[in-house]
This record gives sequence, C-alpha cells and structure tokens, in this order.
Amino acid sequence: MRSKAAREVLRHSGAERPKRSSFVIDRIIASVMGGRLKPGDHMPSIEALAQQFAVGRTSVREALVALELVGIVELRHGGGTFVRADVSGFFLKPLSWSALLDQSKIAALAETRRCMESELAAMAAQRATPEEVREIERQLLAMEAVCHQPEEYVKIDPQFHLAVWRAAGNEVMLNMLTSILDLLRRVIAAAVSNAPASIEAGLVNHRQIFEAIAARDPEGARFSMRRHLDYVGRLALSAAPSQP
Repeated sequence: MRSKAAREVLRHSGAERPKRSSFVIDRIIASVMGGRLKPGDHMPSIEALAQQFAVGRTSVREALVALELVGIVELRHGGGTFVRADVSGFFLKPLSWSALLDQSKIAALAETRRCMESELAAMAAQRATPEEVREIERQLLAMEAVCHQPEEYVKIDPQFHLAVWRAAGNEVMLNMLTSILDLLRRVIAAAVSNAPASIEAGLVNHRQIFEAIAARDPEGARFSMRRHLDYVGRLALSAAPSQP
C-alpha cells in the first residue's frame, strides 16, 4: 500500500509522473519510513536499484532526482546516493519544496527569482553599507575557497544571495525569499549535481555580481544577477524530470 508521504510527493509533483519512477519513489519512501533505510545510509547503486525494482535505470534516476529535491536523499557526485541525515524533517513539515518536481514549476521559480533577485541586486548596489558589501565579499571568498568541494559550495552559495538580499534593504522581499531559502538550496544542489563543472562558471557570475554592487553600479548588478539566475535555471531544468 502506498504510504501517505509517498502519495503527497506524487500529488504535489503532478499525477502525470511516469508510473515506474513513481513506483520507485513509493518504495524508497516506504523503506525510509519502515526503518530499512536509515539516515546516513549509503543506498545501492542505480543499477542495483533498477534490478531490485525491475525498472529501467532512467526511472531510478528520475526518482532519485525527485527525492533529492524534496530532501529525502542526497546525491553526491562520484560518491553515490545517501539517505539524508536530517530526513526526519521531511515527514514533520509541509512539502513546501515538493512543487519543484517538474520542469514547469522549476521554470516558474526561476522566473520569480529573476524578477525579484535582479532588482534586489540593483537595490544593493545603491543601498548597501560598507559592512554589507564586505559581508557579500566574505561569502564570495568562502565560495571560492571550497570550489573543489561541491557539498560545501552548495551550503555557501545561498548565503551569498542572502547577503545581497539583506543589503538591498527591502524587508518584504527579504522575508519572501528567506521563507524559501531551503528550497533554493535544493535547486542549487540539483544544478551542481547535474553539472559539477558549473561551479567555475557560477563563481565568475558571483564575482561579477559582487563587483557591480561594490562599484555602486545598479544596472550592472541587475544584469549580472539576471544572467546568473538564467544559467542556474537552465541547469535545474535539465536536472528535473520532463513532463509527459
């Protein structure tokens, strides 16, 4: 019988999700809830899961991407798939990020970020205090220091954006974006997991955003942020299961 949590994942992701990947999602969630898979466990390979569930590897990959986006598993580049250490939180709070299981909704999030964050970057270029500019630079330097450690990079990347949001001085937009910070972190993680080489391009983009803000160039900051978010949006879309 399908677990309630599994039904919720599928309901929020759209009922059209291919049946075989839905079956894999259902089975993995049931294994986590039943204790057969525990937080921190290293999961079997894609090939082994495909054999276990008698489905194709593509169905397994789509299921794992969906499960990573909602915070149940963690895909480590070159290291396999792990049950998240904090997976219990998934079952204790609303699926605020589960809407990102198909391409149309990821595209909608990318549009929202482009509209809001591009303007916030421009505002930051006009309003940031010297201390706020230093904080943005501090987050940039921290990202550059872990450029060869994707897991650490993914943790710091959202903090750079948060520093920009704060420097913009718009409390309403800051609160709106902060409320989905964990959602954004998962999108960034999916993008990096799908294209590890994107970290280098991301660092170039982040430095351009910082330099425009530090130079008090709102148009440059707006353009650089929009270009960066367009790039991240494309990566996230390529990592998401396509709609039928």
